[in-house]
Amino acid sequence: MFTAPCSEKPALVPGISAWAGLAPSLSRVAVYVLLTAITITTIVPVLWMIETSFKTQFEYLQNTWLWPTQPTLDAYIGLFQQANFGRYFVNSVVVVVTSVFSILLVGSMAAYALSRYQFGGRHLILGYFLLGQMLPVTVLIVPLFLIVRDLGMLNTYAGLALAHTAGALPLVIFLLYGFFLAIPHEIEDAARIDGASEFDIYWRIILPLGAPGLATAGIFQFLFIWNDLLLVLIIMQRDVMRTITLAVFQAVGEYGTQVPSLFAGLTVSSIPVIVVYLLFTGQFHRGITAGALKG
Repeated sequence: MFTAPCSEKPALVPGISAWAGLAPSLSRVAVYVLLTAITITTIVPVLWMIETSFKTQFEYLQNTWLWPTQPTLDAYIGLFQQANFGRYFVNSVVVVVTSVFSILLVGSMAAYALSRYQFGGRHLILGYFLLGQMLPVTVLIVPLFLIVRDLGMLNTYAGLALAHTAGALPLVIFLLYGFFLAIPHEIEDAARIDGASEFDIYWRIILPLGAPGLATAGIFQFLFIWNDLLLVLIIMQRDVMRTITLAVFQAVGEYGTQVPSLFAGLTVSSIPVIVVYLLFTGQFHRGITAGALKG
């Protein structure tokens, strides 16, 4: 007689079976440990900076790593009363707001034209902007300085904003170009049928639909311009026109540094960055996700 073949699978070796079930758990634990370590190494220096800003110089020298025994606001008060820090803060805000607005306005217009219209030399213009991305910033320092000087814009907000705009446009145009390409043309055709002008389509349709891309580009440029040191050193040569980043940099003395005052300045300068990220974090995440899906 013939017997039906056995359909049961051979049992796995107990040791191999246990390891197969344990491997995913170990990999998950390893990921959590790595993420925890990264979080700690990121947060601890920030917390140390903040708690040090509430110390005096004497307590910092006596008690560098521990929490302050008698917290004080002397570093912050001295920062704004003696170091003219309030003016530097205002300078940074004016330069950043002006630069980011100009970059997004001009960049979005250029990206809209390049992504929606077909004309001769379109790909040549895209290649020109791509070439601008390949050039390092240091190569452009001398030409930018000469242009700003010849325009009579040294030590002015407009001169620094113009330099930042010129340097940032290639990246912003390419970033927004990809976002605008993904917007369906049918929406614009429907708007034209309803009598909308080309500027209405750009302002009322393209910009709102491209808000994630604008937020992504805006946050990147805000961080870069707020922390910029090189262009400020070149263009803002008068002390009263310094930005907060340059003021903090020059607070480091050759023979000694008031560390609590320095850390107080760093804490104040980081507040706008945190606020901007919290306000636009939703749009920023949507922009990053959309870019990943399109790529």
